[in-house]
Amino acid sequence: MKWTGERIKKELIFWLNDKYLEKKVIVPEISQNYNNINRIVDVLLVNGHTIGFEIKGETDNLSRLESQLEIYTKTLEYVYVVYWRDKYKNIEVPENVGLIEVYEENGKIKFKKIKKAYYNKIDTFIIFQNLWNEEIRFILHQLGILEWNSKNYAYSDMKKYFKLTKATKVRKLYRFILKKRFETFYKNIIKTRKIRKRGFDYSLYIKELKAIKNYQLW
Repeated sequence: MKWTGERIKKELIFWLNDKYLEKKVIVPEISQNYNNINRIVDVLLVNGHTIGFEIKGETDNLSRLESQLEIYTKTLEYVYVVYWRDKYKNIEVPENVGLIEVYEENGKIKFKKIKKAYYNKIDTFIIFQNLWNEEIRFILHQLGILEWNSKNYAYSDMKKYFKLTKATKVRKLYRFILKKRFETFYKNIIKTRKIRKRGFDYSLYIKELKAIKNYQLW
């Protein structure tokens, strides 16, 4: 049986779960938006940073890799290409993108970091594009810019206010939001060892965000 991207994806999630011991979420197939261009990153890990993993298995090709990396390096702090070693011998990636090779040894899949990824400084407006409206409310409320019940939450208003925010605080709140958004899905994957369709209670999630009076930024 060939090691397709789907098969590698599941094994990668469990490998990352064992490798990164701190508080985190690891979830598959998350949309990344950059100026109305959307790409789906295969695996997203959120700990103290946002880390994306694009998988190229035995049955994949590299035709879209350049355009995918162009988006991910603008929306994620670190980016890795995870590739099947026996098929792709010399993958060329930008200097800031890391490489992890995948191979089979004694019937088991193995992962080996070949090239380190370097930090991408993510602009706050790019973060804005990847948030839901209520999540933007949460950030502006936590930063003391607008109250939850303010009437100034039209998209154009929020875009204007977001430009007033401090980037380091926004990035930290963004990581917190992603962990909160996906924590149940992540726990179910690890518990069942299966990637099932996400069950998500949006109203409960927003209710939980509203209940956070003062998230500790520092």
